[in-house]
Amino acid sequence: FKLSDVDCFHLNIVTSESTNTIRDDVWFANDPLGSQYYAAPVRCPIGEDLIEVHIIPGHHPHTTSLSLTNNCTNTEVANIPAGTYTKDDQAYLEKLCVPPGGEYLFWIGGHKSYNLLYNGVSLASGDEFDAEENIIFGQCEAAEEIGCVDTSDPHDYDRSYRGQLSKTVSGRTCQNWDSQIPHKHTRTPERYPNSGLDKNYCRNPDGAPPGAWC
Repeated sequence: FKLSDVDCFHLNIVTSESTNTIRDDVWFANDPLGSQYYAAPVRCPIGEDLIEVHIIPGHHPHTTSLSLTNNCTNTEVANIPAGTYTKDDQAYLEKLCVPPGGEYLFWIGGHKSYNLLYNGVSLASGDEFDAEENIIFGQCEAAEEIGCVDTSDPHDYDRSYRGQLSKTVSGRTCQNWDSQIPHKHTRTPERYPNSGLDKNYCRNPDGAPPGAWC
């Protein structure tokens, strides 16, 4: 791996023929591509986004490679070279924790199938892809453009803010928390029922610095 300011986890997944049993020391998943596997649990720090790549290489697994670039900072986040994957039709899982507010260029080369997820939302599933594919997702946003208010309590970071402010400091109208348009996200009222995610009001469901945002 070649990493830049991110946490990355590479898991060689052994295909499981067991029943759908959840064990305390493992994480069970049904991949959208149909594979079943066990893997160690991975949780990103509060405030960071999760990028997952589910890969099943073809008959020449050593030719499969991928990279991820942050277009906002023009930095390479991850570079997994050819030769990393050694078994055909074997499920592999890559997980990366990245700072929020980035636009990313995902590139994959090789053969067979993959699925790309951003904060649990599937962006592209390349069933039986050949040669190479490029996908751009996310959006470059500076903290001051999505930030709303600030409190005097440095330990709260506006987590308890329940006001009705619905514009960023730059004057942009906030998107409703229960909407996935124009930006897809996972900070929904269903996932954060105690965070006051009403309408498009500025909130900080993760409690991460610098403060309330939208």
